[in-house]
Amino acid sequence: MDEGIGYRTAAQRSMPNVSAVLSLHRVRRKEGEKYRENRQGEVDTMEKRCNAEKGNRAMSTIRTERAADLSMQITHNAPESVFAGPQPNEPLNMKLK
Repeated sequence: MDEGIGYRTAAQRSMPNVSAVLSLHRVRRKEGEKYRENRQGEVDTMEKRCNAEKGNRAMSTIRTERAADLSMQITHNAPESVFAGPQPNEPLNMKLK
C-alpha cells in the first residue's frame, strides 16, 4: 500500500486530530491565563482604589484634627486685641465704654 500524502490508517481515522485538539487546549489555556491576569488586574485596581479611599479618609481625619489643634493654639496664644467680641471673663459693659 502506498502511504502518500493524505493517507490515514483506520486507527488514525477513528482518533480525532490530536494536534488540532492540543492546539485548541493551548489556545484555551492562554485565553484562561489572560482572563485571570485581567481579573487580577481589576482586583488589584479595586484594592488600590479602596486603599486610596481609606487613606483619603484617614488623611482628612488627621487634617481635621490638626486644624482643630491649630485653631486651639491660635485662640490660646493670640493677644486679646485680635478678638473684637468680649472675652468670656470680662463683663459686657467694659467694651461699651
